[in-house]
Amino acid sequence: MIGPGIIFILSLIASGLLAFIASFIGFYMIFVAFAIAGGAGVFLSNVALRVTSKRRSRPLFIACAAGVALGAIPIGLMLLFSGGILPVISIGIYAVVATSTVYARLAGSSYSHAYRTSYSKFCDYRQT
Repeated sequence: MIGPGIIFILSLIASGLLAFIASFIGFYMIFVAFAIAGGAGVFLSNVALRVTSKRRSRPLFIACAAGVALGAIPIGLMLLFSGGILPVISIGIYAVVATSTVYARLAGSSYSHAYRTSYSKFCDYRQT
């Protein structure tokens, strides 16, 4: 379980940096958080794949996604108790977007297979 542990630590660092930046930017950080969270999710999933030697399993996907979400919680709680609501919103955006990005990239979900399967059935139907 080294992958989720490293993901937790990196997510904690990333959410701390995001909160630090959010304290300076203010309201516009809500929009910037989407881009930063997507990039952070891609980076975290690449690190998880490298650490686990590209092994894949459903429990690993879930554990890494939970590590991202749990890494954002301490920073979010600290900001919530300190009174800043805009940084809390940006951390919430980070948690949602980065968690879903990490899970999707690790799971390797693809809609192209479903599309090809349904399309080939359609083509077979038309030929008969």
